[in-house]
Amino acid sequence: MPAPSRKDTGILDTAGYTDTASVLKDATDVTMGVAVGFSEMVTNASYSGIVKRDFDRVTFGNMMKHSSIVG
Repeated sequence: MPAPSRKDTGILDTAGYTDTASVLKDATDVTMGVAVGFSEMVTNASYSGIVKRDFDRVTFGNMMKHSSIVG
């Protein structure tokens, strides 16, 4: 049987996921957090919409490290 084809969207892989109505953070009482890229968050509306919908907390990956802030 051949491997299923994958739709590469660059950032989000939506292939094979049919349940797009459920909100991930509603699946648990535990606070859900995610590390994301700052530039994707401010330039990609689809990406930021999913992050805002599905997670309670966000950390901007490498943007919070000393070398990114100080230079």
